[in-house]
Order: sequence, then C-alpha cells, then structure tokens
Amino acid sequence: MSIITRHKAERLIVWGAWLIAFSLMLYAGYLGWRIRENMALAYASEPTQAAESPIRPSPDEQNQVPIRNPALIQKRPYLAVFRLSNVHTVIPTRPP
Repeated sequence: MSIITRHKAERLIVWGAWLIAFSLMLYAGYLGWRIRENMALAYASEPTQAAESPIRPSPDEQNQVPIRNPALIQKRPYLAVFRLSNVHTVIPTRPP
C-alpha cells in the first residue's frame, strides 16, 4: 500500500468518525427537543374530570385514628457516628 493511499484511508476514517459524532449529536438534540415538546403538550392539555374532582375520604377513613410519628428518644447520643481528628504525622529523620 502506498503512502498516498494510506493517507487517503486515514483521512476517510477521520472524516467518517467526525460524521458519525456529528450525526449522534444532532440525534441527541432531536430527542431532547421531542421530549421537551411532549412534556409541554402534556402540561398544556386539558385536565380530566377525575383530576378536577376533590378527593374526599370515605366515612370509614374519617373515623380512623390519625397517624403520628413516634417520639424521638436519644438515650446515648455518644454512640452516634462522629468524626475524630487523627493528627498523626511521622517526620522522618534525615541525615544532615
């Protein structure tokens, strides 16, 4: 294979790689645009009847005991994870 043919082949590979990279960037931009457009259309659409009606609990749900978080009890806070500075430096002795 001559040098001129080899340089043309290398140039073709480089141009092909750039073409593929550029086309992938265009495709990613197109996909991003389509996703953004679809999301905008979804938010701009008319709400459904189910979304407009308020949610009202049934009579059985109204009679239930309210849900509460248990009280936070900290008996031994020193067992918690904490940072301890460890200043341990070994200074080597060097000959003068």
